Amino acid sequence: MKSPSLYNFLLYIRFFRPDFSISEPRHEKQLLLFHSLRVLSLHSRSHSTDNAANSLNNPRPTCSMGADSLERTLSASILAEAYGTFVLTLLGPMSITVVNNPGLFPIGPSLGLGFIGLAFGLALFIGIASVSHVSGAHFNPAVTLSLAYSGRFPKNRVTPYVVAQLVGAALAGFAQLAMVGAAAGRAADLGTTVPNFALPLPYFAALLGEVIGTFILVMTVIGSTSPSSTLHWGSSAIGLSLAPIIWAIGGVSGASLNPARTFGPSLASLVFDASVFNTYWIYLVGPILGGLLAAEIYRRMEVR
Repeated sequence: MKSPSLYNFLLYIRFFRPDFSISEPRHEKQLLLFHSLRVLSLHSRSHSTDNAANSLNNPRPTCSMGADSLERTLSASILAEAYGTFVLTLLGPMSITVVNNPGLFPIGPSLGLGFIGLAFGLALFIGIASVSHVSGAHFNPAVTLSLAYSGRFPKNRVTPYVVAQLVGAALAGFAQLAMVGAAAGRAADLGTTVPNFALPLPYFAALLGEVIGTFILVMTVIGSTSPSSTLHWGSSAIGLSLAPIIWAIGGVSGASLNPARTFGPSLASLVFDASVFNTYWIYLVGPILGGLLAAEIYRRMEVR
């Protein structure tokens, strides 16, 4: 009995070759063709079965966003991470520059923290919408480390991702400096995050704010992109979560939540202030601790 796929193929031949018989092969040439097609059909079916078995035995790890992101080449993913971090670290801190400099935008100072939070949220949304299918759209070393810790991102890609994020952030910082130049005048006007020294314990408050803020952000990232999540607008949820976090703790620590986001403006701000990296440890340690804490807690919730 002919298999359905083989029979359909022979029907296709019959359409173009009316003189070709679909009955059981009688001539030598027909017999050879029939045998060859049968072997190819069986080989194809066996190959498909082997691939399915390999997929079940060796499941591909998932990433933060973008189901096919880990199937992309590493070079494409690195380029996407650099681009996305560039967008986030340019548009977000640039909103701070606008708010602090009425010469750039007359009503800027009246917009305040609400405008800044919205700008960061939209910048993150733009980056995610652009390249989440390529790299997973981390744009943040704390997010990359947290996903690797939770087993949802391959550890051998952590270093290339982090380097790409820092490079993208540095390019954004110098791009902003090239655009505004002396109009900024000081490090804070390039969007560099610093603790609020008006608080009784500025360093502790800033560190705690960064831990809590990044914890909430990474919980949103992991939860909204989990395979078990029913949310179909994860990228929007992540972008929306960033704005209220900035509104809440922006006055305490500057709400970096991202070592790369602070690194870019700080590097460019060295032309104004050589001591700008003195408090960078807060924006390195705080986000990483907050992200790892979120990954661990979410892992425990999934287990239960």
